[in-house]
Amino acid sequence: MKGFIAKISGFIAHHQLLDPDKRYLVALSGGADSVCLLLVLQQLGYRLEAVHCNFHLRGDESDRDEQFCEALCKDKNIPFHRVHFDTHSYAEVHGVSIEMAARELRYHYFYQLLQSIDAEAVCVAHHRDDIVETVLINLLRGTGLRGLTGIAASAALPTPSADQKPRQLLRPLLAVGREDILHYLDSVGQDYVTDSTNLQDDVLRNKIRLHALPLLREISPAASMNIARTAQYLALAEPLFDEAIERRRAEALVVDKTGDFVVFSLEKLLDNEYFLYECLRPYGFTSAQVESISCSAFSPGQQWLSPTHTAAADRGTLVVFRNDHPRLGSRLQPRKMPIEGTYDLGHMGRYSVVITEQKSSISSDLKSAFPIDKSPSVACLDADKVSFPLTLRPIAEGDRFLPFGMRGSKLVSDYLTDLHCSLFEKRCQLALTDETGEILWLVGRRTCQQASVTSETRRLLKVSLLEC
Repeated sequence: MKGFIAKISGFIAHHQLLDPDKRYLVALSGGADSVCLLLVLQQLGYRLEAVHCNFHLRGDESDRDEQFCEALCKDKNIPFHRVHFDTHSYAEVHGVSIEMAARELRYHYFYQLLQSIDAEAVCVAHHRDDIVETVLINLLRGTGLRGLTGIAASAALPTPSADQKPRQLLRPLLAVGREDILHYLDSVGQDYVTDSTNLQDDVLRNKIRLHALPLLREISPAASMNIARTAQYLALAEPLFDEAIERRRAEALVVDKTGDFVVFSLEKLLDNEYFLYECLRPYGFTSAQVESISCSAFSPGQQWLSPTHTAAADRGTLVVFRNDHPRLGSRLQPRKMPIEGTYDLGHMGRYSVVITEQKSSISSDLKSAFPIDKSPSVACLDADKVSFPLTLRPIAEGDRFLPFGMRGSKLVSDYLTDLHCSLFEKRCQLALTDETGEILWLVGRRTCQQASVTSETRRLLKVSLLEC
């Protein structure tokens, strides 16, 4: 089996996966694949420790697997770590599937163990047939090009929290298939355990493994190798694809305020439906939603919701923003400012309310009477035309106000449209009102005419947005 070992060694070298001077964990289930991985890496001279997770999902069979792994590591003189999980309870408490619970539990434990023994990465036993199964599953579910790239030789290990140092998940066996692994174990006389659930065709991956792949190999003996090779070519092409997509995305962007909202030109965005998908995929939109957007994005007022974002057609553009953005009006409650002072109103911002009295005689020269701050973050009003308490609130449908310098009142929505505000900006717009409910100030934009400062103003009310 020198060719088998050489193939794995060459794959490791090509992808620069392992360093002989560093320590690695091997995820050992006791099945053929992980046993093969452990033996081959030991034969290649790498420093190893094994880790076994007992999820207690298969009764006595789970305990049998643990005992087998312990005995194997003792026989091979490899340090052995084990952990027991109450997987059913974890899944129930966190509201996730058993499969997701097992994944989260083992990955978090792997990360902690890597830190405690100062190991570089954890090696798992995915092989070439796993690539083929993944590609076929993604094809059946409907996928873009990325779903056809299979499984990467290395990936980031999920960390318990975002501020922790990233660790790697390595897959040294991707160059060989399941039959190669079984032949190797047979040649060295090494036994292994079999997970009985893998023999049941009750889930999609098992159906493909037990039925579809044997049929494909019957049609073409090289089917698995050819599918895996195609996935490899697509993975190599992916960086070129990403570069082209990013260039086109930059051309389609009208506004890019990452973290708040982005605005795309619909004309450029809808030029190609797959390009549209690639632009919206990071925001959680599905291929079905992308198809809907492609068909009806030019219809006024159309909106689409992903689990995390909203996409809305707005005057020849598509605006995308987070559903939980803290400044959205739907998430804010009106806040009162009953007297002068400084107010911290959370996501609405921090405000200063000050009244200044004119102590000298009335002057027709406003500049000498009161210094009028024309900054968008400041509202200068005639205090005697304003009734406290002041209220800061999100704008509402049907709101009207009389903009300073204009003769007639205007719908706030129309006013914001005239300013070419995006839908996100409209939904975040705040209004300052007094006790009468009249809008005194569209925060950051314009004050009202009724409370404007004139030559007869004796007291100046200055409301300043200090911090947004």
